[in-house]
Order: sequence, then C-alpha cells, then structure tokens
Amino acid sequence: MKYPLISDEQRSREYLLEFVLLAVGLSLAVNLISGLIAEWAGSTIPGIAGMVICVFGVGVIGYLRLRRRSANLVPRVVFLLDRKGESVSIPGYNFGNEFSHLSKAVFAENDAFRRQWDDVDRKDDTWRDGLERGRYRLVRELSEYLILEQIVVHVRSYFERGKFSDDRLQHFTRDSIPEVLLRNRVLDLVSRDIRDRPAFSPVDFVEEPGRTLISQSGPNGYYYRFELTLPKGSKVSRKADGGIVFENRAVKLELDVAFEGFATHLDSEFYQFVVRKPANTVSAYKVKVRISARLKWPFVLTRRNRTYHGWLESLLAELQSSNDVDEFMASIGWKQSGVLLSALTQYMDDPVPTWERIELVGEDEMQGNGAGERSGGPSAAPAL
Repeated sequence: MKYPLISDEQRSREYLLEFVLLAVGLSLAVNLISGLIAEWAGSTIPGIAGMVICVFGVGVIGYLRLRRRSANLVPRVVFLLDRKGESVSIPGYNFGNEFSHLSKAVFAENDAFRRQWDDVDRKDDTWRDGLERGRYRLVRELSEYLILEQIVVHVRSYFERGKFSDDRLQHFTRDSIPEVLLRNRVLDLVSRDIRDRPAFSPVDFVEEPGRTLISQSGPNGYYYRFELTLPKGSKVSRKADGGIVFENRAVKLELDVAFEGFATHLDSEFYQFVVRKPANTVSAYKVKVRISARLKWPFVLTRRNRTYHGWLESLLAELQSSNDVDEFMASIGWKQSGVLLSALTQYMDDPVPTWERIELVGEDEMQGNGAGERSGGPSAAPAL
C-alpha cells in the first residue's frame, strides 16, 4: 500500500497554481467589465467587490486543496505465543519473526524480564494497572522498539543513498534523547555499549578500521547502535500518554503503541502450513499500533529543503508492509493458496475417485447405451 502524502501535496500545488493563473485572468476580465460599469455608474464599488470575491475564492479553494496533508496508519500487528507463553515466529512476516527473535534474546540476557513475562496472574492488579506491568508492558516495549528500529534504519538508508549536506542533518544517539530511552527498557538494554554487556564476548565487538558496528545479535543477547538521523532542527520527544513524536518545522510523525492482551483470529490452515504448528497449540495476539504523519504549512508553502523530507512517503509504505499481517497474507496470496491447501488436505484425508465405475449387465442394456461402448470408462456415463 502506498501513502503518496508528499506527491499528492505537490500535485495539489500544481493544480492550485493553474487555478490561480485562471483566476487572475478572470479577475482581469471582471475588472475591465466592472471598470466600464463603474465609469457608467460613476462608482468604484463594483470593481472592489469583484476583487474581493476573486481573492476569497482563491483562498477557499487553495485551503481545500492543501488541507489534506496528513496520513494515518493502523496496521494489524500480530505476534504468536504457544501454550507455555513462548513466542513463536511467523516465517516471512517481518514483525512476527523479529518479535520472536528479539524477545528470546532479551530474556536470555535479562532474567528479570523473563520473570516479569511469566508473571501474568497478579491478583492485586486492576486491569488498567496490569497494562503497565509484567507481560503487557514488555509486549508494548518490544513492539515499540521493533517499529522504532525500522524508522531508524529506513531514514538512515535514505540519507546515505542521496547527496545531502551533513550540516543540514541532525544525529540523535541514545544519550541525546534520555526521556525517550528511559520509558522503554528494551530500547535501553539493546542500545547499551556492547563492551559493557556480559552476554557478548570480546570477539563480538571487534570493529574493522573505518567501519562501525551497527548491530549484533545471538541467542544470548541483542545489540543495536541507536543513531537516528533527521533534518536539522528536528526534535524527538514523548507525549504524556507515552507515544513518541518526531517533529520539525516541516513534518510531524507520531508513533503510538499499546497492548491490552486481546487475542485475534488467524486461519487454522495458516498455523498448519505457514507457522507449522497445530492451531490449538498457538494463540495470536494483537498489538495496537497507530502511526500518524502530517505535513506542516511551512512545507506546503515553500519548496526549500523538500528532499530532506522525502523519506516520509516510503517510510509509511514500509511500516505498513512490514507490520500488517493482512498485507503479508496478501503478498503471499494466502486468500487463494489457503483455499487450495485446505482442499488438498481434505482430499488427502478422504480422496474422491476421478469417476464412478458403472457395470452394465446384459447385451440389450449395452446396446441401449450406444453400440461399441465399453463398461467402466468415461463414455459409460448414464444418459441424461
């Protein structure tokens, strides 16, 4: 799915420019006519009224064309747990696969997280209080980190591929945004210096000359060098409800993640053929994710530094395709292949013969079904 936020805005600007030129031409014509009327009537009121109406019309149409400069993503984000509470990967589905890999690595490195994950039956918690403890909070932090890493990787790749001046860029490290870091314990853990973490051996952080270690993962730990690159003047902060905001004069991007413990539905054949687990041994859970992007008026009214925000459209498309399980199913043609696999499974359990054998008794009966026909073949079907 594409989110042509910037390209739509550019087309709107082009349409508006054409309309302004047309309006100016019409206003000149109206002014000439009103001048004749004013000369005949001895008053300038018709000319002034015509100009006011023209300017008002241009302003209204311009606002209507350019106000649609926002996009909202609400992907259906899913992860799997087995009966023991262990995460199960979903091959090919980016979020589901990475969630399983990251959670296992984080729990292997931090025993406290493992204990909190298993502590799901606290009797002294209300439902709302429970969302900020134990497994609920860890799911939210794991999910937020995975999406945040996707944003970091995508934007960094965009600026590395193009020719951009480093003077117009701003680099955020883990030390630059402590208020964002401290609210997510998973982000805090995986971005710590790899040299200070017992889960990694000295061999894991040997860097070659001229190269920087970006990430390192294994069964006992997960490391990612957190460095977010954005246009100069950008800010990264948290909202009062815990969401993350990326903002500058031109654009605003918001990420909100929540987990309330609700299960969601996946086809039983999907478990059988894709996950390779019996459907009654695995449960799917939904993570509430909302991503909002908005172009501000300074971006709309000027063409300066537009290329420094060109990553926004492609980022929205990638976040949707990487995290939405329905889009993943569509990409593998599950709607068609799922029906076919289900039919093949039923056939293997109870195969249907290609045709039913018919035995014809007696010469007269055989002649009645047509001379030369033989019993037992396809041509021996009864007459309609």
